[in-house]
Amino acid sequence: MITGTIIKKLQRKALVKLTTLINASIRLKHIPASWKMSEIIMIPKPGKNHNEVESYRPIALLQIMSKLFEKLILKHLKPNIEKYQLVPSHQFGFHSKHSTIDQVHRITDVIEKSLEDKKVCSTIFLDIAQAFD
Repeated sequence: MITGTIIKKLQRKALVKLTTLINASIRLKHIPASWKMSEIIMIPKPGKNHNEVESYRPIALLQIMSKLFEKLILKHLKPNIEKYQLVPSHQFGFHSKHSTIDQVHRITDVIEKSLEDKKVCSTIFLDIAQAFD
C-alpha cells in the first residue's frame, strides 16, 4: 500500500511518472477503481453503550492516490470557484476564512435590519442529528 510518507520521499523521476498518471486520469475522465477504494473503520461515540451499533460512526479512510488526486483537482478549481463566485455568499460550510460565528453575525444583522424596517423576518433552524449515520 502506498502511504503519504512514500509519496513525499519519491524521487523526481517517480514524481514525473505520478504526474503523468494523474494527468492521464484527468484527460481520460477516468479514476482508477483502486483510487476509489476505502477502508471503513468504526469509531465509538463518546458516552454511548458500545454494545449497540448506533454507538459507532463509520469513517472512510481513502487511498493516498485518491486524496492526492482530490487535492490537486481542488487546487485548480478553487481559484475559479472564488473568481466566479460559484459558492453563494451565504454558504459558510467548508468555506475557508468563514466560521459559524460569521454566520451568527450575518443572521443577527438580517434580523436587526428587518426589525428596523418593520418587516417580517422568518427563519428556520435545522438540527440534523445523525445526518450521515
